Amino acid sequence: MALPAYDISALSFLILEDNLLSQRLVKSILHSFRLREMHMVEDGVSGMRLLEHTDVDIILCDFDMNLMNGIEFIKSVRHSENDKIKVIPIIMLTGYTEHHRVVNALNSGVNEFLTKPVVPLTLYKRIVSIIDHPRTFIKSDNFMGPDRRRRKAAYSGEERRGVAREPEPQEAEEAELANSGMETD
Repeated sequence: MALPAYDISALSFLILEDNLLSQRLVKSILHSFRLREMHMVEDGVSGMRLLEHTDVDIILCDFDMNLMNGIEFIKSVRHSENDKIKVIPIIMLTGYTEHHRVVNALNSGVNEFLTKPVVPLTLYKRIVSIIDHPRTFIKSDNFMGPDRRRRKAAYSGEERRGVAREPEPQEAEEAELANSGMETD
């Protein structure tokens, strides 16, 4: 399957990364995508300040940063009072791959999760996924973020939910007998 060739040069990215080497790497990758507008900050506090006055299309966020880490930042974005900010797609880039950290990021409302070192093609695929398959946002008492279900279950049987159907004659007769207390064969 060929990957769609999108011109993403007009998109605006916010990058939250406190490591200088990682900043350079991500910036270089985004430049290779011909991206023109990138905003680089070193922590979640600066990221939230920037979002108050700057429109961005996608956020790339590190997990471990000073002042406000990636999880705290994601929660701040998802619970923002600004409806435009709270639905910005977020891709977490991190060297931490432990299962509990991935689950924590997903439960905080991240759209995608990538491990470092970042591979350009993998990052591009995640950006394309966000464009091609935007996910509905879910808001509940303890979660605000993209629907984590990626696939629709394939079901080929009869749809029984919400559809009233007439019982077959034999079913109706058996139900009538059961209600009267008589047994059937």
